[in-house]
Amino acid sequence: MFQSKTNTKVKRIFLALVFMSSFIYAQSEMEFSEKVEIIKYEQNENYTKPKVILFEFSGDTHSINYYLDLSKQLKKRFRKIGVKSKFNYNLHNPSPLKADLESIPERKFNKSDFQYVCYLKMKDFNSWDNHLLEKRKQNYKLEIKLEKMKNESVFILLDINTYYTIANQNKVIASTIAQKLK
Repeated sequence: MFQSKTNTKVKRIFLALVFMSSFIYAQSEMEFSEKVEIIKYEQNENYTKPKVILFEFSGDTHSINYYLDLSKQLKKRFRKIGVKSKFNYNLHNPSPLKADLESIPERKFNKSDFQYVCYLKMKDFNSWDNHLLEKRKQNYKLEIKLEKMKNESVFILLDINTYYTIANQNKVIASTIAQKLK
């Protein structure tokens, strides 16, 4: 009787290990590729192309280098379609790094001076495969709200996959935003 209980226990453990290893293998083999995908896009029927946009980034101070690179890409893309752009950085953290704080531009533009204000915020950040130099994977959402005189004109939600750093897709992100707002 003792042997059959032991055999049953061993079989259960073996089956559990097989199930867990197949689950882990299936997750590690999931297809992952760099992408910028529009999940949601809503545009007010009265929307007209702006001449000047104030972009306001919000989130964590640790994201400053991502937002600085994105602002450079946005400025370049919007200049090509004849739209001037300015940037505010509304970033906070309870224990910010000194280097991050020093990187945040001090100049703040008054929102009331702009007809259009575009709010950008990173959400749902996930990172896995923590290789520092190889194929570290990241996924996050970027929420974009364009408001005209405090009324939402355009809402865009992007799903972004990147390798190594979250800024790898900034050219594509800027191009997508410019295309949808022109």
